[in-house]
Amino acid sequence: MVPTAPASLPPLRQDLQLHAGPPDTGGAPSWVLHDPVAHRFFEISWPAFEILSRWSMRESKAIVADVCTRTTLHIGTEDIEELWRFLEQNFLLDQHGPEHTARLQRAGSMHRMGKLSWVLKHYLFFRVPLFRPTSLLNWLSPRMTWCFHPMFWKLLVFLGLAALVGVSFQWDAFVGTFVAYAGWTSVLGIVVSLGFAKVAHEMGHALAAHRHGCRVPQMGVAFMVMMPVLYTDTTDAWKLPSRKARMQIAAAGMATELMLAVVATWAWMWLPDGPARAGAFMLATTTWVLTLVVNLSPFMRFDGYYLLSDAAGISNLHERAFALGRWKLRRVLLGWSDPAPEELSRRATGLLIVFAYLTWIYRLVLFLGIAFLVYHLFFKALGLLLLAVELSWFVVMPVSRELSLWWQGRSNHRWTGASILSTAGLLLGVLALCVPWPRGVQAPAVLSAEQSQWLFAPMAAQIKQLDTRHGHSVSQGQTVIGLTSPDLEQRLAAASVRERSMQWKLAQQPLNADLLGLGPALREQWAAAKAELTGQMALRDQLEVRSGISGRVTRVAPGLQPGVWVRQGEPLVQVVADGPTRIDAYVVNEDMPQIQVGDTARFVPEDWRFSAVNCQVGSLDRVALPHLEHAFLGSPHGGPLPASVDAQGLTVPLHAVFRVRLDRCDGEAAAVLQEKPGVVVIGSSSRSVVGDWIGNAVDLWNRESGL
Repeated sequence: MVPTAPASLPPLRQDLQLHAGPPDTGGAPSWVLHDPVAHRFFEISWPAFEILSRWSMRESKAIVADVCTRTTLHIGTEDIEELWRFLEQNFLLDQHGPEHTARLQRAGSMHRMGKLSWVLKHYLFFRVPLFRPTSLLNWLSPRMTWCFHPMFWKLLVFLGLAALVGVSFQWDAFVGTFVAYAGWTSVLGIVVSLGFAKVAHEMGHALAAHRHGCRVPQMGVAFMVMMPVLYTDTTDAWKLPSRKARMQIAAAGMATELMLAVVATWAWMWLPDGPARAGAFMLATTTWVLTLVVNLSPFMRFDGYYLLSDAAGISNLHERAFALGRWKLRRVLLGWSDPAPEELSRRATGLLIVFAYLTWIYRLVLFLGIAFLVYHLFFKALGLLLLAVELSWFVVMPVSRELSLWWQGRSNHRWTGASILSTAGLLLGVLALCVPWPRGVQAPAVLSAEQSQWLFAPMAAQIKQLDTRHGHSVSQGQTVIGLTSPDLEQRLAAASVRERSMQWKLAQQPLNADLLGLGPALREQWAAAKAELTGQMALRDQLEVRSGISGRVTRVAPGLQPGVWVRQGEPLVQVVADGPTRIDAYVVNEDMPQIQVGDTARFVPEDWRFSAVNCQVGSLDRVALPHLEHAFLGSPHGGPLPASVDAQGLTVPLHAVFRVRLDRCDGEAAAVLQEKPGVVVIGSSSRSVVGDWIGNAVDLWNRESGL
C-alpha cells in the first residue's frame, strides 16, 4: 500500500541547502538539494522547487492553489504526495518520535554489514585520506591563474604540434628510447615520473574545483582490489549551476597530463641520456595515453563518466541507464508491461539502454580480468579464494539480485508469449549444459608421413649444384644438393701437403741423421697429419648432401640456387618417404583417462581443401612429453597448446601433454607431401558441459592448492 501525505506536512530539516542547478535536457530550470549530513545531492525539477519554497505553508491544498495561481505550472496534490514520499524516504524531513526513530534504526540495520561483508567490501574498495588541501590550494591558486587563460592553451597546442614535428626528425631514437633504458637509475626515473604525473593529475582536479568556488575537503589514495589509485574529493562540484564548469573540473586532470606530455617531449629532445630523459620519455608517451584510455571510459565512474553525464545533461547517468536497461530486459524476456522508470524521448531511451548494456559488458570483461589478475598475483590457494570472491561480488551477486526480483514479481504478472519463450529457452539451455552429450576428446594433431627427413647444411658453404625441385623423387643415398667451401678446400690442401711432407720425411728417416734422431715421434706426427687429412676429406664428403630415405622432395628452402651461400645448420630440403602415414595427437592430462587403444578417431585438417581421415588409436604415451615435436602447435608459435621456449629453443608445454599415435587410417591419408595440422576427435564418450566445468574447477583447486 502506497503511503499518503499527512494532512499537515512535517517541516523540512533546517540544515538542508538549495542551490541553482543547470537547465535540464528540455531547457527547464533545475535546482540541487544538498543534504550536508549524508553529503548527498539531489537534483529537483522546477515544480518540486516551487513546492519546496512553499513547504512552510504545511497544507497540500494551499500549496497547490498558490503554485497554480502565481506560476504557469499546473500541479495537484499527487505531486505533493510524491515529493513528500521522496523527502521521507531520504530522511530530509524534520521528524521526531518513536516511529521515526524506528525507521532510522531499520534503515541503519539494512545498511549495516556483517563482519565478513565488511571485510570483503573493504578488500574490494576503500579510501585512505592523506591530507586536507585547502591551505595549499589557497596559496597555489593565485599563482596558477595563467593555467586557466585561453591564450595559454592555444600556446600549448602550438608547442605540442611543434614538438611532434621535432620528434619526427628523431623518430628512430624516440621509439628506441624505452628499450635502451634498463638500469636501475632509469627505472627510478620512470617511477618518479609516473608518480609525479598522477599527483599532477589530481592537483589539476583540485585547482579547477577551487577556482570555481568548490570546497575540496580531502585528497588521498583509494585501493581498488588492492591496487592504489589517487583520488580528489570534488563532490561539491554538484553545487555548480554550470555544466561547463563541471566538465572543466572533470577534464582538468587529463588536461594537466597532456600539458606535462608537451613539456616532457621538449625535455626529451634537449636532455642527455639518463634517468631524467627516461622519465621525460614516460611522461611524453605512456602516462597520458594510459590516462586517456582509463579516464575517458564512461563505463566506470572516472572522469569520462562525469564528462559524458554533463555533456548529455543527464545526472546519475549509470543509475538511470541501468534502470531503463533492466526495464527493457524484463519487457523483452518476460513480457512485463510495467511503465518505463522515467519518461524520455524515444531516441534518448534507446541510447541509454544501449549504453547500459555496453557498460554491463565492459564491466563483466573488466571484472573478470581483474579477478584473474588477482589470481596470478598471489600464491595459488589465496589466488583461487580471491578469484572466487571477485566473481561472486561483481558477477554472481548482481545477476542473482535481478533474478530474485524476477521471481518476486511473478505473482503480479501473467504469463505472456515472451515469458513462455524465455522460460523454454532457459530450460533448454540448462538441459543442454547438464545433459551428457557424445562429444569425444578433441585435441590438436598433425598428419604426416611415417618417415620424413630435413636435410641441413653441415657448415657454412656455397651451393654448387641443385638439380632437385619440389615433387622430385629421390632414392636413399642420392646427392640432393652439392655444396662447396673454399675455406674447407684450403684446409684440405694444407692437410694434404702436411701429410705428404711427413710421409717423405718418414721415408728419408733411415738416410738422414737429423730425421733419425726424431725416432718414433716422426711416425706419430705422420699419423696425426694423415688423420687430419682423413677428417678434412670426410668433411668434404658431407658437402654432398644426400637423402637418408627414398621418397619425394616436399619442401625446398626459398631462394636456393647455385652460387647462394647458406649458413651452418640451415634447413635446405625436406624429403618425405612414400608409404604409410601417421597422426600424432597431443592430449592434455585431464582427457587421457577417456582414451583407450582401439578407440575410433577422426582427423579434420585445418585446410578445408583436404578431406577428414578416419583412424584408430594405436598407442598411448604413458609419460608426459618434455617438449613438443611439432613446435608450431605451441602458443609461442601461434598454436593452441600453452607452452614456452626454453634456452635450447625447444617448445616446452606448460601443462602435462601426452602423445597419442593413430594408425590404420583410411585411404585419404595414403599420400602426404607435407605435415598437415588439424584437430582430432577421439571416441564418443558422453560428457556434459557442467560436468566439465566442475571437473576442471576441482582439478584446478587440487593442483593449485597443493591438496
